[in-house]
Amino acid sequence: MNRGIAKRTLFETRQDIRYFLSRVARAVRDGQLEVHAYCVLSTHYHMLVRSPIGELSPAMQRIQNSYVRWFNRSRRRDGPLVRARYTSRRVNTLRYRTDLVRYIDDNPVHANIARSPLLYPHCSAPHHVAHRAPRWLCRDWIREVVAAEAEESQDSIGAYTRAFGTPPSEGLRRLIEQRCISRASGNDDPLDALFATAAPSVRLWFQRKTRLADGTRPGLPALDAQTAEAARQSSAHDHGRWQIHRPRTLLDGWRLVRIGLLRDLCALSFREIAARGSCSLTQARRDYALHRELVLTDDCYADRAAEVVRRALQ
Repeated sequence: MNRGIAKRTLFETRQDIRYFLSRVARAVRDGQLEVHAYCVLSTHYHMLVRSPIGELSPAMQRIQNSYVRWFNRSRRRDGPLVRARYTSRRVNTLRYRTDLVRYIDDNPVHANIARSPLLYPHCSAPHHVAHRAPRWLCRDWIREVVAAEAEESQDSIGAYTRAFGTPPSEGLRRLIEQRCISRASGNDDPLDALFATAAPSVRLWFQRKTRLADGTRPGLPALDAQTAEAARQSSAHDHGRWQIHRPRTLLDGWRLVRIGLLRDLCALSFREIAARGSCSLTQARRDYALHRELVLTDDCYADRAAEVVRRALQ
């Protein structure tokens, strides 16, 4: 995805959008891209793509540079148009891929531009339910999902709506947007291991993250903060007060788990954690250090933390 520089309009006319998509189509014809879903709005675009030959960067650079040159010439302007290099995140799971299609389709509805993705002409949703579509749009796996939903009926619109038409929840929308703007490596994705929600795998993931947690930037988020907070509060309601005995002090276990979730699962910075918890930056760092220690040394604490993670994922 990408946006216009300084939040300016990136696509001013339908002709602009058509030219941009023509550059995308050219990259598909050249074998650089497969395009599975897309949405182009006035200020930004989203695409779910795959590069069969591993040339995503050259393809996107060529698309954006060609469009910017055409835009500038047609307006007799110069200078940058997009805010930076495109943003991309690897998608390794079918579940997350499906959620991304729902998110991409919902963009014009969320922006109050269209009542339904199927009524918005500059996204892939109408093409996935039509008999004919642009030759450069890859419809294989989406049509398989729609066919499974349709069963014996021929209602492609209803089948597509059942498979992809449910708008993403606010939590899912926040998660996707947070992952888009995250500066973490796109290869360090916790979703594959965590969506299974098996108790041993969640605990091992927490312990591995703890061993790697040396003050570096957190990785990609697996959940949005509000979902994690709700799961922690639900667990606290079920189990009641939780105190951890330490030399000369008692610690609030739920407070430490909360810090660990926000840091490791939601990929928040210590400054963001401190702001959400109404505590100091120093206190947030100190609590996280205690969380790391307990995950590795206290089996009961590690199991309770893993239980909260599973509840949040479910």
